[in-house]
Amino acid sequence: MPDNNVRSIAIDKNGIRWIGTSQGLASYDGTNWAVYDTTNSGLSDNYIRSISIDENGTKWIGTWGGGLASFDGANWTVYNSGNSGLPNNHVLSIAIDKNGTKWIGTSYGGLAAYNEDGIPFGINNYKIKANSIQVYPNPATDCVHIELRPNSNIWSVEIVNLQGRVIKKQSYKACRKTFFNISGLSKGFYIIKTYTD
Repeated sequence: MPDNNVRSIAIDKNGIRWIGTSQGLASYDGTNWAVYDTTNSGLSDNYIRSISIDENGTKWIGTWGGGLASFDGANWTVYNSGNSGLPNNHVLSIAIDKNGTKWIGTSYGGLAAYNEDGIPFGINNYKIKANSIQVYPNPATDCVHIELRPNSNIWSVEIVNLQGRVIKKQSYKACRKTFFNISGLSKGFYIIKTYTD
């Protein structure tokens, strides 16, 4: 072990334990130990905060200051705020969904999503409903319809990307139902912020 300050542990399908510490990454197969750090690997920072392993066995390693690293057993790739859409280089958590999309939680930078094959859009068309608002269709390509319950008004709508940047904004004169043109946006996940009464 490179250090006793253990921050994360992941076990791959071969039973190898991957242990993130404040002084590097260790692997243990039940007999042998290996240590990876900035001097002998592609890691850009030794402080490992999170580890997740995808279905191909690639390790996704979140560091405290060096961004996100991937390791397929032979090759290292580093993603940071300078060379990717990662909003912050302090990666606190990583989760991988069934489509292989990596959901990356950062410190003060918010959430990022990454998939080597592009973010899948195989979701059936449906309405998002809360007690007072409906947003549809989802997924959408040209426009999004927004409806409020009676006796409520929409004053403005913002489209925000996963890095927290406002991509588009529209103001309204107190309407209950409207649509928002999104035809110029790239494919991806967005957050809709609706300002109401």
